[in-house]
This record gives sequence, structure tokens and C-alpha cells, in this order.
Amino acid sequence: MQINKEQRDNKKEYSFTQLHKDIAVSLNENKGLEEAMRYSIQRVCEETGWPVGHIYFPAGKTEGGLVPSPIWFFEDAAKFEIFRKITEATPLAWAKVCQVVYSRMVNPHGLWM
Repeated sequence: MQINKEQRDNKKEYSFTQLHKDIAVSLNENKGLEEAMRYSIQRVCEETGWPVGHIYFPAGKTEGGLVPSPIWFFEDAAKFEIFRKITEATPLAWAKVCQVVYSRMVNPHGLWM
């Protein structure tokens, strides 16, 4: 049994190492920041099995918090269309950002908001 756990751990470590490598290579190919972020969120979702991934940008200094970007990954875009529309219309205040970060630290398997 110990060998199977070690094999799973090694496979998981290799997968995440490969993920980091793939993202680094993508960033170094100078395809543009938006394309690199789109590829990165796609690879993270594929690796983790998440059906949806989204990137937020920092809001301006006066607003604070985060604002939704147009950068998404969907396993099934039609299934999550309403979620996308609501999310894109909803900036996150800093209090919510802190809550999200804390929730991710407590539950590394994903977060539904």
C-alpha cells in the first residue's frame, strides 16, 4: 500500500511540475499577456479537473478589490453561461477577496462563489 501512495504522490508532483513548466514556456513564447493567461488558466483547470476557471484583475486604486476579466476557461461554456454573466458584472471588494484567499487556503480543492 505504501508504494501505491508514493507512486500517486510522485505522479501528482510530476504533473504539477509539468504544469509549471508548460506555463513558463507559454509565458516565454511572447504571445501576449492575455493569451498566456488564457493558456495558464486552461492548463490549471485541466490539471485539477475544474470545469471553470476565471482570472480577475486588480481594480483601480480608488475602487480597490478585483474586477472580472474576459479571460475564462470552460469545459462546457453553455452550461455556465449564466454564471459567467453574473460573475462578469460583479467586482470583488477587498473583504471578499480576503475571504476567497482564506477559503482557498482552507480548502485547496476549489471554491464556488
